[in-house]
Amino acid sequence: MIRAIIFDFDGVIVDSVDVKGHAFAEIYTRFGGGIAEKVLSHHRSNGGMLRKAKFKFYHDTFLDYKLSNQELSKLESKFSGLVLERVITAPFINGAHEFLQENHNVYDLYISTATPESEIITILHAREIHRNFKGVYGSPRPKKDHVKKILKIGHYSNSEIVFVGDSITDKNAAIQNQTHFIGKIDEYNGFENEKFWVNDLTELSSVIKVINKRER
Repeated sequence: MIRAIIFDFDGVIVDSVDVKGHAFAEIYTRFGGGIAEKVLSHHRSNGGMLRKAKFKFYHDTFLDYKLSNQELSKLESKFSGLVLERVITAPFINGAHEFLQENHNVYDLYISTATPESEIITILHAREIHRNFKGVYGSPRPKKDHVKKILKIGHYSNSEIVFVGDSITDKNAAIQNQTHFIGKIDEYNGFENEKFWVNDLTELSSVIKVINKRER
């Protein structure tokens, strides 16, 4: 039976994927509209990738320029300044707030995100949902390590955890730790072909019930 649920944040709890996508595009607009569009397209198709890795990739691939550590830090700082308030005020994914309120005493709930850990904690407090989560994990540690740590500290078996995510990074973190995975589908990820998937979090309880029946 499922005892713990790990959620990605952007695109799963809050509708903020394009908030961050447009922030990336805004930063790269000075290099031309074509570059900005490539950046936005890549971001949408690569959820869960660390922003630091994205900045390196965009400069290496689209601009043929290697960022120094100082330049990279400045870009990360600028990005955080652009997105923080926007993510705090972004709408919840349909059903997400209700699920958290109704189920935080039913399951152990966790966050695993590529957002820097200090930043996601600030966001959760500002949105007044921090009390719903037993643990919150962000970058620089990878998601596969988040799941591994949650398994250890919670003394869960692999079959007692489900990761709800919208990116291949989320799926791989579940696969590498042999936990269940529920894909939150969007127009980019193709997760409607997954064994378990939801359109939004109004469907999550029903899918978890299906998993529990199969585990009996």
